[in-house]
Amino acid sequence: MKIGYARVSTSDQDAGLAAQGRDLRAAGCEKVLAERISAVKDSRPQLATAVSFLCKCDTLAATKPDRLARSTGDLLVPVDRERKLKR
Repeated sequence: MKIGYARVSTSDQDAGLAAQGRDLRAAGCEKVLAERISAVKDSRPQLATAVSFLCKCDTLAATKPDRLARSTGDLLVPVDRERKLKR
């Protein structure tokens, strides 16, 4: 399954969030999780949900890498957390 994640930093960016969702569905995402939250926040509930939903054969998609995290290290935090929970 292809799972999409869309994020905008502020509540006034509704058009951007809608565009990301549209692009992710057009790219074949069967499930799209979206949220309005700054990438600076340590807790991004919808990203955590997306990561926890993934199975080995699934793909997580975003319209741009900066929608997922500010850096690779920031992205690895929820991935590592979920990996530890699944053990």
